[in-house]
Amino acid sequence: MHAAAMCPFAAAFLIMGGGCGRTPRRTPPPVPAPAPAVDARATSFEAVVPDGKGGRIAVVRGGEVSFGDPSDGTGQGRVAGTRATLYRDGRAVAEVRADRVRGDSGDRTVSADGHVEVRAGSGDGAMLLRSDTMRWRADTDELTGSGNVLLRQAGSVSVPAVRFRADARLRRVELFFVSEPATGRIETSRSPKR
Repeated sequence: MHAAAMCPFAAAFLIMGGGCGRTPRRTPPPVPAPAPAVDARATSFEAVVPDGKGGRIAVVRGGEVSFGDPSDGTGQGRVAGTRATLYRDGRAVAEVRADRVRGDSGDRTVSADGHVEVRAGSGDGAMLLRSDTMRWRADTDELTGSGNVLLRQAGSVSVPAVRFRADARLRRVELFFVSEPATGRIETSRSPKR
């Protein structure tokens, strides 16, 4: 065979075996970048913790606020050097002061820690409840707390305790004086028979 006759066969072989030119490289689909973490801070602010029905369960006011990564969808923010007003049925029922307060609209709670004071009522019926920590569940109106608990009524009665459970108006307060139930065996000695 002549070289000129082999050219069409060689060209057909290259086209069938090797294709026409280069095969385009497949590029992998782009990988989305992770959402950046949000870390915002502000001072002297007021925030409403909504009740999901157009009302509010709390208004938090105070010092410095910071919001963390919102990707979990809980709507959490943390406030330092603050006070909060707790609401039931659209009415303010108690004031909370603490080093830190956190309102969570997802589970409808307000938590506080560090020198917590809850005040409710006025005049002779005013109540003050102090503790290291506090958590209020708006749905059940249950206020719980622990650590260095002290209940005061209008400056006349002071009762220390380990932990407490109450309603936000402090009309019903249960104090617990021992953190864990006492267990064990008690033996009495009998005097010897004579």
